[in-house]
Formats: sequence, structure tokens, C-alpha cells
Amino acid sequence: MQQRLTFEAALRDLSAERAEARALALHCLPIAYLERFDLTPPVAHAARLHPDGARAVAALEERLSSEPDPMLRGLVVWALAMLGDPATEEAVRRTLEAGDEHYVEENALLALGIYAELLDRDDPARARIADFVREQLSHDHPWVRVSAAGALARVSGRDAEGALVRAFEEETDPQARALFVDAFVSLDPPGPAACEALVAALNDPSFDRGTRLSAAVGLAAARRTEGARVLADALRRADDRDEACEALAVIAPQLSDDLYDRVASRARKLARSVLTPGPTRVRAAYLLARLDPDEGLAWLERLERRGGPATLEAVADARTALDRLESED
Repeated sequence: MQQRLTFEAALRDLSAERAEARALALHCLPIAYLERFDLTPPVAHAARLHPDGARAVAALEERLSSEPDPMLRGLVVWALAMLGDPATEEAVRRTLEAGDEHYVEENALLALGIYAELLDRDDPARARIADFVREQLSHDHPWVRVSAAGALARVSGRDAEGALVRAFEEETDPQARALFVDAFVSLDPPGPAACEALVAALNDPSFDRGTRLSAAVGLAAARRTEGARVLADALRRADDRDEACEALAVIAPQLSDDLYDRVASRARKLARSVLTPGPTRVRAAYLLARLDPDEGLAWLERLERRGGPATLEAVADARTALDRLESED
């Protein structure tokens, strides 16, 4: 069980001698501060909610200046982002200018993306952060470039597509190229240029199965079927079948006849199997409802009558998703 600290204890332990104690304090500080308002981080401008917010931000800024452990400096930036505080922006700039360890720079950029995503679309800080993050796409370290891609996707959404595609095409590190896929998928849905990059990833034999599955999911979100066979194969893997069911449901009306029969057969088996977890059975029924509405809806009703809380919640989500997809169709 994760140890919890009160707000005052977290403030106190920010300057503890042991690095483990400081790490726990950094993790707990934003959570302990916001739980009094029944809020879960990240929250924009959280310091404005109570005078203790200003105390927390001041303590974090001091910790950033005095913390000797690079990993914990990255955690300071994360804590500022969880509080949605403007100090996050300057903290990230200082981190990158200091030439910290690359993994600290990576985490700092991701934290900046989280913070910027909390801001209003027309907030000047959001545009300023987007420009700063875009510059990091040409950083000399591949993992920093990947983190910049993820942050830019958060900050700018589909407006970042052109810059992300160019960075992907110019990327020379094989592992970094694979990780760009996540940034494209997060555009939700990817645009035409990002989809072409996902097709390239899908067909790249150097990418692992997980990367190709992510590419197929992103293509499905854009109503494209190039990854349909990858998704159909994933229905047989316990770790991937939930994600595959949801992605295939989006493109179900577009499946070729052979894939239609194959996917429907697998969805039926999953929906019927009493050994399969309830939420997975619901996702299979949801997919089946897109392929054969009468049969799929009957399974949803049956699972709704017999399921526990998690299954009932999954059925409600499935019905909402079916209504949305029908409207989009």
C-alpha cells in the first residue's frame, strides 16, 4: 500500500535528509493539498484555492534550487504541474538550461505538457509553451525529442500534426521513431498526415508488436482500416483484446467480408465465455453489436442482468459508445 502523508508532513519532509523521504513528500504534497477540496491532481491554478497553496508552491520552488538528486528535481517539476502552477513553465526552462540528466529533461517536458493542457485554449502561456516544446523536437537526445512530441500533442492537439510528422520523418533513432506513434495516436483522431505516418509504422518490421498495435488503434480512431488485421490478431491475446475490441468497433462497418466473419466469430466466443472477465465480455458484446446489432445487444442485456458492478459500468459505457458511433456513422 502506498504510504500517505498529510499536507504538513509532506511540507516538512521536503527537506528530509533521506532521498526516499523527500520523494514521498513530493509525491504526496499535491495530493494532500487537493484532497481537502475533493479534487484529484492535476488542477489548474490550484494554489489559488487556499493560502496553503502558496506555501506549497514556494516550498517546491525552494526545493528545485536546493535538491541535489536529479531524479527528485524532475519530481519537483511534476508536483508543480499537478498543482497547475505557472511556476511549472520556469521550472522546466531552468531544468533544460541546466543540462540535467536526460531522463530529468524528459520528465520535465512531460510535466509541462500536463500543465499546459490545463490552460484555456486562448491563454497566451499555452501558445508560448507550444513554441518552446516544438523547439525541443530538435534536441540532441532522442528521448527528450520523444517527450517533446508527447508534450506538443497534449498542448496543441491536431495543430501539432505537421511538426510531429516532420520530426518523425527526420528521426534517426529506431526506438524513438517507434515512440512517436504514441504522440500520433493521442491526437485523437490523427489527421491525414499522421495517419500516413501510422501506416508507415504499421508496416515497419523493426517495430515491435505493441507499437504496431498502437498504430492500428490510432488508424481505427481515424476510421481507417489498414490496421484491421493487426487488431483482429490482437483479439486472441488477453493483454490486448480489450483495446482491440474497442478499436474494431469503430471500423466494424468497413471490415472486409473475411475479416468481418473472423472478428465476429472471436467476439462471440469472448462474449459467451464464463472464464473471461465481465468487462472484457462486455467489450466483446459491444463489438458484436457493431457487427450484428441484434445479437450484440442481446448479449449486452444478458450481461447487464447478471453482472457485478464493474460489468454494469462497462455495459453503460458500451451503450454510450454505441450511441456515439451510430451518430458519427
